Amino acid sequence: MELKQYIEQELQPYLGKKMNNNWEIDTLCHKLLRTWARDNGYTETDFSSSQDKSYIYLKYKGYCLGYVKFKKKKIDTHHAWYGSYCDWAYASFIIFRNASDTAEQIMNFDQEIMAKEDAKALLNKRGKELLLEVMARYNIDKHKAVDILSAAVRAQYSL
Repeated sequence: MELKQYIEQELQPYLGKKMNNNWEIDTLCHKLLRTWARDNGYTETDFSSSQDKSYIYLKYKGYCLGYVKFKKKKIDTHHAWYGSYCDWAYASFIIFRNASDTAEQIMNFDQEIMAKEDAKALLNKRGKELLLEVMARYNIDKHKAVDILSAAVRAQYSL
């Protein structure tokens, strides 16, 4: 089942239910996301969620898959000596997705992550080659070569 339909189906029983706090829905969406991931053969720890006011962002390795927007409604008002307070319930859940197919989106994220890792590995390889070249050219040890390259980095704006 697609992620959007799964979350919509699982959140239906919570409509009209009294909410304890905003973190309750964040925890619920986090559990639903990880359950969906496990059921579809993904690693659960790659999926996370975060909350910002009335939005819960669903993430895969830090990349946003979409978000759940929830609306609240007042159900009861309680009057007390120092003021009044309200009980709130979930009025609606709206699930927004960045792509229609979650599996394809996850595959694209994995390709982007692999490309970034390859670029980082290439940069590290070039840095090591440059360090070895400076060591060989000036006949110095690694620490002095690093000092020379650090000085070059600091001098880049004065060129």
